[in-house]
Amino acid sequence: MIAFLFVGGCFPDSETSEPECSNGITEGNEECDDGNIQNGDGCSTNCMIEVEDLCGNGEFDPGEECDDGDNQNGDGCSEDCKLETGAVCGNGTVENGEECDDGDTQNGDGCNENCQSEYCGNEIRETEEECDDGNTESGDGCDDQCRLEIISNPILGQEITS
Repeated sequence: MIAFLFVGGCFPDSETSEPECSNGITEGNEECDDGNIQNGDGCSTNCMIEVEDLCGNGEFDPGEECDDGDNQNGDGCSEDCKLETGAVCGNGTVENGEECDDGDTQNGDGCNENCQSEYCGNEIRETEEECDDGNTESGDGCDDQCRLEIISNPILGQEITS
């Protein structure tokens, strides 16, 4: 009869051994194990999930609420891949608090960067307006097209440009 004697831990005890990161098997305290020791691929060299490195890749990864393929705020999915709540100006849909939403955040096209309507008489001097006094009445220094008016003052006998 032949007997084998294993001395001094020549063979690891599977119940007491430490998990081996990079063996392709997620075990112990590992969050992931992709079979390599390379950072930047979603699983770090110490077998932990790399959430921040994956945000913006267009794929829904662990720890993300969304991933639209960019790291921009204001488009429904934030730069850190969290869902943005409330109105998102520039998405082409008029939402709560918006007067308009033309799909961009450019001024001078009728809908400004804050999704508020651009028009003469809103008390905001916008592109192409020389003035905006909050009304569209002529004769008060700012006419109904938001252009400066020359007003005569018969008492003083002079003309005043607003």
